[in-house]
Amino acid sequence: DSDGRIGKKTLNLTITDTGDLTSPLVTDFNSDIAPGRIAPGTTVTFSVDVTDNISVATVELYNGDDKIADMAYSSGDTYSFVWTADTVGEYQLSVKATDTSNN
Repeated sequence: DSDGRIGKKTLNLTITDTGDLTSPLVTDFNSDIAPGRIAPGTTVTFSVDVTDNISVATVELYNGDDKIADMAYSSGDTYSFVWTADTVGEYQLSVKATDTSNN
């Protein structure tokens, strides 16, 4: 208008996915033997407790960056895997959990 006021305002919005953005939580990871040296052929049972606000899809066992196996659902929040240590070497084991929203 003639006195310099503008009759328009702008409101900027960002539209984002508001679905499930919460990753699963690994609360416990252990084995039925103490960490340390084991002989080839030793059977080790690993278990892990995982929770999620929606649903856990997969729990994977890794040695470094190499996937060893998918862990099987046991009960409650627990997943497990029985592994036979057949190759001599050092292992740094970890688990990765993914939920049904790929978090």
